[in-house]
Amino acid sequence: MERKDEVKVYQNENVYEAFNHRLDYICSYFDHLIISFSGGKDSGLMLELVHLYYESHDWMKRGIEVSVFYLDYEGNYQETKDYIER
Repeated sequence: MERKDEVKVYQNENVYEAFNHRLDYICSYFDHLIISFSGGKDSGLMLELVHLYYESHDWMKRGIEVSVFYLDYEGNYQETKDYIER
């Protein structure tokens, strides 16, 4: 049952546009981003979107660095480990 005070508010932009606007904002304050990567589909997509944004916005020329953080819990499937290594 939905509570009456939980009203969904729709934005005037899609998720991709909102993601790019958020990166614009973040890059105006920080010059080093650390992206957490688990090897799953969601973090894989996030990493790819950050990579595309990095290339299209000349972060290298602006001196913005990106690092990837991955913590191996030693419980992943071999296929996931292979994907992470690529």
